[in-house]
Amino acid sequence: MDIQTKLQNLKSNIESMNKLIIAFSGGVDSTFLLKVASDVLKDNIIPCSST
Repeated sequence: MDIQTKLQNLKSNIESMNKLIIAFSGGVDSTFLLKVASDVLKDNIIPCSST
């Protein structure tokens, strides 16, 4: 599976949730997930800092 397919699968999974809370550590993984989720769900996400 190529990276574009993986990204599209992630976006589809996020979109199916409608609303999301993301535990945001500031690392690469959570930053990427927060960016993709905010692109898909706009204002329907809540980032929660772990610090």
